[in-house]
Amino acid sequence: MKRITILFSVLAGIVLVSCEKVKQVADFNNLGIGSYLTKVKVNNDQLNFGDLQNTSVSVVVGHKGKTPKTITIYVTEGASKTKDKSRWRKIKDVPYAGETTLTTRATEIATALGRPVSGLIPGQTYMLYNQITTEEGEVYDLSNTGGDFEAISNYNMALTFPAIIICPYVPAQAAGQYRVLIDQWDQMEGEVITVALADLTATTFRFSLYPRPSYGGVNQKPIVVTVNAATGAATVTNQVYGDYIGFDSNVTANTVGTGNWVFSCSGAVSLRLNHKGSADWGNYLLQMQKL
Repeated sequence: MKRITILFSVLAGIVLVSCEKVKQVADFNNLGIGSYLTKVKVNNDQLNFGDLQNTSVSVVVGHKGKTPKTITIYVTEGASKTKDKSRWRKIKDVPYAGETTLTTRATEIATALGRPVSGLIPGQTYMLYNQITTEEGEVYDLSNTGGDFEAISNYNMALTFPAIIICPYVPAQAAGQYRVLIDQWDQMEGEVITVALADLTATTFRFSLYPRPSYGGVNQKPIVVTVNAATGAATVTNQVYGDYIGFDSNVTANTVGTGNWVFSCSGAVSLRLNHKGSADWGNYLLQMQKL
């Protein structure tokens, strides 16, 4: 019985200590006031690769908490956000005056990254980071914001803002000869195919490549790619492109995942295709470049 009494005493002490800690955390008088930007309106989040000297992205921001004095905009390459500020590259400082429009030009992003504007990559996302400096000299940004508050929609935070390089689809630009750079399915790297203007419409890109004859490929049919005219994003939906003697027949291609593009402005085609016939043969990357 003595051991049981001691045990209950210890447990009671733990409960009391735990309750006291919760009470202290819940006391908001112990917490300071910070600051973060809110997203009021997105004007544009796309950069046009066909007009890099003039294109820009823009967002209107407000704030919660302490009033910002300036907003410093940084950039990293890629869609993933990072709290590692050593990877951030400064673009500029913008004075804050109530609801403020943050406009960032493609040329400014390129300069911050140390490259010519032509070095920006179609289809790539460039992540912008908005850092607050208050009148008191306090700094608030993604790196010192606790938890994943930015992901909670009720906060409507504008700590970051993605800018993606798009390439409007122009059929007349897309016509021509293409060299296969990567072909994980039929290993036809170096092959050159012709895409005639007659093969194209305002929203489609048609090419003939599969199946490879030396792999038993017969009954070749063109693959029709549906292209978003505004962005160059590409989709292939269950296109039957031919048979492989002794392997499979009525083999289809279908785009999967992200990064599927037909960029007429740069002549780049990138498609991750799922190949399927009597079985699902998996996903394979195809990349072609216009000569």
